[in-house]
Amino acid sequence: MSRMHTIPLHSVYRSVELWAGQSEAQIIEAKRQIDLVREMHDPVELAAFAEDHGNAPESRALARDMVLAGKEARQGCAVDLEVLIARTGGINRVDDVLGRMAGHHYSGWWPASWWPNNQT
Repeated sequence: MSRMHTIPLHSVYRSVELWAGQSEAQIIEAKRQIDLVREMHDPVELAAFAEDHGNAPESRALARDMVLAGKEARQGCAVDLEVLIARTGGINRVDDVLGRMAGHHYSGWWPASWWPNNQT
């Protein structure tokens, strides 16, 4: 049994992997949000975006990664990193079993509009 969970890859946009199984409208919205995140620089704003369950998981992961990278560069951060990591756990396209057990896919964080193959 594989201990890794992988969501199929749709494409890569601005170095961010987009998940397969989404409608074209969802892909367009994810790309728009990725562009929005790329323009953000404030770690508090990025953390708030990453923690917002209404945003696309791809753009949330990017925002989280930008906060974490900024923390490493500055060795200090205005964001509670433990809270950020807890609220964004498991939003990666490739995750291990422990990440799934942390309760991300089936605990309600993923809005119905982002479920794979949901055309609403």
